[in-house]
This record gives sequence, structure tokens and C-alpha cells, in this order.
Amino acid sequence: MIDSVDLQESSQLRLYTKWGCDGSSGQSEYKQILHDESSLISDSNLFVASLVPIRLCDELTQKVIWQNPSTASVRYCRPISIEFSKETPEKTRATVDEVEAQIRTLLRTSVTKNEKIVTIKHELMFTMIDGKVVQVLTNTPSSSTCVVCLAKPTEMNDLDRVRQKQENENAFRFGLSTLHSWIRFMELVLHISYNLSFKKWAATTEDMKNEKQARKTYVQDRFRKEFGLIVDKPRQNSGNSNDGNTARRFFANPACTANITGVDEELISRFHIILQTMSCGRQINPQKFGRYAFKTAQLYVSKYKWYYMPSSLHKVLIHGENIIRYNAVLPLGQLSEEAQESRNKDYKFYRLHHARKCSRSATNEDVFNTLLFTSDPYISSLRKVSTLVKDQLDEEAEQLLE
Repeated sequence: MIDSVDLQESSQLRLYTKWGCDGSSGQSEYKQILHDESSLISDSNLFVASLVPIRLCDELTQKVIWQNPSTASVRYCRPISIEFSKETPEKTRATVDEVEAQIRTLLRTSVTKNEKIVTIKHELMFTMIDGKVVQVLTNTPSSSTCVVCLAKPTEMNDLDRVRQKQENENAFRFGLSTLHSWIRFMELVLHISYNLSFKKWAATTEDMKNEKQARKTYVQDRFRKEFGLIVDKPRQNSGNSNDGNTARRFFANPACTANITGVDEELISRFHIILQTMSCGRQINPQKFGRYAFKTAQLYVSKYKWYYMPSSLHKVLIHGENIIRYNAVLPLGQLSEEAQESRNKDYKFYRLHHARKCSRSATNEDVFNTLLFTSDPYISSLRKVSTLVKDQLDEEAEQLLE
């Protein structure tokens, strides 16, 4: 990577890298001995920590020397550790503490090129995570409680009250988990749609539950017939069908989605603008984003005050401006967790097709080596950059960018 950049004017560089950890279930169970096997340690569970280099720049002028062209791709996603362990609060804390202790001891890297010594300072940002990890690390008592201001579900539709709450600035460093935001926003629209007939947050009677199930089946069937999408259906050993690609197609046509779900078209359109802006990988104007997000929150409360705003939506609409400002050194979209989520599929594939099965240590050695060379920065830089044209941002989304 260093060999391919111009370092004539730079002698002190800074490498920005994102890292994170995540658990994955539904892995294949092999006929190999696993010592200390238990309900928490087994082939079926995987806990991975990984990192992705994002940008190399001059430490003084911030001039970009190298930029990762695909920060959401597995192309540069480097493994730190792989464990056959279930994702638990204890495992998450132990892994984060261990990696952060190693980060604190990192020294500058020295490189000699053309008889010139260049030093590189490493700055790692802990943003490749989902809501569960943030909840554990901020000691938030419930997944439905805001990790920034500790607002409870019953408080979140009172916008004046939540804006007065004190924010935990330490939670800003975790970013906004842009991939999971697409999924959570989609699930919110679906859940509102299911409850439209009785307009309550939860179905508390048998009649309500029957109405909700009938409405859910109707919405699922229409999305399947008109979009080819499978929404909100369980998958064997791997959660449900709600993933990033499904959510992007769900929001791509707000008019059709509103027609199927019965949810306000303007609200769906504004959700799409916000999600596009967060994910585009370009610098966002925090003030403009904050104003747009709060107006969206006001629209939501005016239309669906009976459905408590989920913490994922609350975090984006109420605290998004401050989180973007806190992480302004890099665009929010480049800090996403998407690369690590995609790596979970690679592990299963490499273990099945690119690893020796004679012993567990041989299998893991081959898998880890494959993960290393498929994400090697130099090898990855030799590959052709994708020529696929990215979807153009809506005009409203463009206006929220710097």
C-alpha cells in the first residue's frame, strides 16, 4: 500500500481504522473434538473481532494519501480473533477490553521509502458493532432503552422531554450502525402497519392478536407478489429474512411501500432520505441533518403517537446530529459494520471448501490464513475496482451533505 502512494511531502502519517466484534450463530457442526464444549462453547456459535483500514492521511495537513475504495466490503476486512463462543455480555466485554489494551500499547510504524523515513500513527475507531454490543458496553439496562440518554419507550414520543435529557457522550464513539438502521427502520414501518387496525403499541387481546396476524400475512403476501421480497419471516438457524438488501429495496419506492403498508408516504420517504444520507460514505452536515431528523421525529409523533418510537429510530433522529459531529473526522457511512457482517458468511464458506478437515487446529489455521490473504491490503489494491454505478442520491439527501 505504501509503495503505491506519493510520500514526497509527508513524513508523519495517520492511519484511520475501524474495528469491532460480533457473534454469529447457525454455523456447521463438524465431527471434531472440541475441548471444554458447553452451551456457550460449540461449533454452532462464532465470535469474531476484525478491523478495516479506512484512510491514510498526512497528520498535519489531513491530505489524503490513500483511501479505502470499498469500506463496506470484505475486501479489506482483516480478522483479529475467531472463537467458537456464544455472544454474551461477558464475552463481549472481555474481547473489547483485550483489544483496547493492545490498542493503547500501539507504537508508530516506521517505513523507509526512497531513503526517507515515514512514521504512521494508528487511530482505531470502535464502530463495527450492532446495538447489542453498545448496550453491553454502556451498561444500558434494556435494548428498548436509549444508550445515549437512557430514555424509556414510554418517554420517546415526548420530544421536548427527551431533548432535555443529559447525553452520555461516551456513547457517541460507537457511531450509528448504519446497516442495522436500514433493517430497524423497515421493521418499524412493518410493525406500525400490523397494528393499524387497533392503533396500539402492543396487541393485548385475542382479537387484536388475530387482527395483527391477518394484517401481517396480507402485507407479507403483497411484498412477495409485487416486489419479490420475503419480509419478516424466520430463517432456519439464522434469524429472519430482514437484511440490508431487503430494507434498501423496501425503501426504494416509498409510494408503493406506503400503498402496501398503509403507513404515511411522506414519513417513509423521509426515512429513506435519512438512511441514504447516513450510508453514502460522504461527509454529512450535522446541523442540516439534525434539523431534518427532528422534523421527521415531529412528523412521526403527529402520525403515530400511539406507537412508541423504538430506540434505534430515537438514536438517529434525536442524537444523530451530535454523533455525526463527534465522529466528523470520517464520513459516517465509512464507519459502518457491513464489512464484518458479510465476513460471517465467508467463514462458513472457507471452512467448508478451503480448509483441511484432518483436525480442528488444521481447519482453523487454513480458515484464518484464507481470511488474511483475501483481505490483504496490497492484494486487494491489485483487484479491479467495481464498475457498477451506485444508486444516485435523492436531491434532498444531497442537500444534507457538506
